Amino acid sequence: SALQIHKRLDLPDLKPDAPLQTSIDWPPWSQQSHPEIAKDIDGISSKRSMSKSLLRCVTQDMFKEKYPSDHWIRAFTDGSASEAIRDGGDGPNCPCGASRQDAQHILQDCPQLEEARRKYWPEPREMNQKLYGSALHLGITAEFINSLDLTI
Repeated sequence: SALQIHKRLDLPDLKPDAPLQTSIDWPPWSQQSHPEIAKDIDGISSKRSMSKSLLRCVTQDMFKEKYPSDHWIRAFTDGSASEAIRDGGDGPNCPCGASRQDAQHILQDCPQLEEARRKYWPEPREMNQKLYGSALHLGITAEFINSLDLTI
């Protein structure tokens, strides 16, 4: 699916600048402690004591507390989300008045972000370079987004 999307969008071929380095600590998880497995959730004595929707709410609250969403990384590498984001997805309205606050708008078009964009990209950059460029270009894009405190 990723290759089909790559061809359909006519994206440049991305090749690493240098070969990947192997780690002497192989496998990498050999140095890690075992994960913590939670068997109990505060507020739930038994599954039969609550409705399914209430169980779901209590569990989601526990996840929000222990694993804040700003620490999550969502990656859809199999193309399963391509339909959800077609034509910019269903993003929120931008404070500038545009109907969508999608990547194209934030990185290229929003008039309220023009000054911030010039700070990070003094020379004009193509959208493909900002999203699919070298590690340096991707780092600049990440810094730009972080500087705006945007939720993406």
